[in-house]
Amino acid sequence: MAFSALKLGCYVQVGLPTVSSSSSTSGPLYSNSTILVSPFGALVSVYSKHFLYETDFAWATPGPAFIALDLPFPPSSPFHSDRGRAFRLAPAICMDLNPKDFVAPFEAFEFASFAKQEKVDIVACSMSWLDSEPPRATAEEGEEEEGRTEWEKVHRTLGYWVMRMEPLMESRVAFVGCNRVGREGDTIFTGSSCAIELQDRPTVIKYATKRKEEVILAKVRLPPRED
Repeated sequence: MAFSALKLGCYVQVGLPTVSSSSSTSGPLYSNSTILVSPFGALVSVYSKHFLYETDFAWATPGPAFIALDLPFPPSSPFHSDRGRAFRLAPAICMDLNPKDFVAPFEAFEFASFAKQEKVDIVACSMSWLDSEPPRATAEEGEEEEGRTEWEKVHRTLGYWVMRMEPLMESRVAFVGCNRVGREGDTIFTGSSCAIELQDRPTVIKYATKRKEEVILAKVRLPPRED
């Protein structure tokens, strides 16, 4: 992570399990987390997933809250020379986008409401989002998706993520989602990593396909800052 951040001159966010000790328990605490590394290779933040998915409960402890981070622009940014400028990023992990435990009201929009309240510029979401339309086990690879454009394969997933950002509509906040691809046992992930500007009509700046591991490069405009 540090090597990549130094090489590219940018922030790097990576999802991984973390462990910490606790005086209130007899053993270590495990969390589903993201780590953010600075352009200079230093650890900036560890965020632990606040809303756990059903498979997380077997091993992970929920993080205490959502967080927002004020970060100076990296050397690779044209705004780096303006030392007084910074941007605000809210990290998220997969289930954080959904209603808590799938029990809270759909329109509560807990994470997006937090991001709006904190006036974030970027939402950076690391995901292992499942495919809601997986191919049949008996189908040949790609057989059921023949004849569909790449956009037709991903637009429902992107549409749902945008829907969960409803409180941020018209804000020009940038939503950046990085999702896993491929299979793990019988579990199929849906790819579709993307960069989206949340305008009055959300604009998909760039997206990856559903089945292949890809790198996407996207330039987004951040919300105007109040002086």
